[in-house]
Amino acid sequence: MIWKKRWIALLNASSKGPTRLVKYPDDKKAADDEQLSDIKLKEVVNVVRLAMEERPGITLQMVDHSTKQFYCLSENDANDWLQKLQNEANKVEHLPPGMFHVFLLPSATLDFFGECMVEINDENVCLYEDKSKSVLITTWPITSIRRYGADARKERILIEVGRMCPTGEGVYLLRSVYHAEIQKLIDNQAKKIRKRNSNSSLSDDFSNVNYSGHPS
Repeated sequence: MIWKKRWIALLNASSKGPTRLVKYPDDKKAADDEQLSDIKLKEVVNVVRLAMEERPGITLQMVDHSTKQFYCLSENDANDWLQKLQNEANKVEHLPPGMFHVFLLPSATLDFFGECMVEINDENVCLYEDKSKSVLITTWPITSIRRYGADARKERILIEVGRMCPTGEGVYLLRSVYHAEIQKLIDNQAKKIRKRNSNSSLSDDFSNVNYSGHPS
């Protein structure tokens, strides 16, 4: 077996995916988030010490019965990784229905940008600072949305709202690996509103568009 020196990081659930162990070529690539691969911790059923005496290491036992292994720099390092990975292995994050991790890109009308949560309910698209919903960033009534769409290549959702929205007119970009689910849920809720209200208050030009990645 050939072993190569790599840089690994344990990342919490975010707009880039569930809690995962990410492998990078080196620390510089890690800083630029240029990863080689990742392992979703929900797919790990067990974490044990590597059964090789000459060097300390970790073995991950996967749901598909395969194994992943890595050496550590020291015995203390291996024990630290063992504890952290055992705490996270085989866990699934349980979010309320309609809630997803997203990254809000900077915009002209909101001071906030960065990792946050989006929740789509019967009437609104809401942004919260975290899943506790203790701090509301903004609310976009679905009836105020003019256009929305996903760019699968860039993993982004575009939402354009009208002047009746609390933020006023604006275009917002949300980056998330869950872009397809978010788009589908907004679409479903918009259709329900149209069906419920024969004289729908949805903007005349409200539409689900094939967002092509602009504006950047």
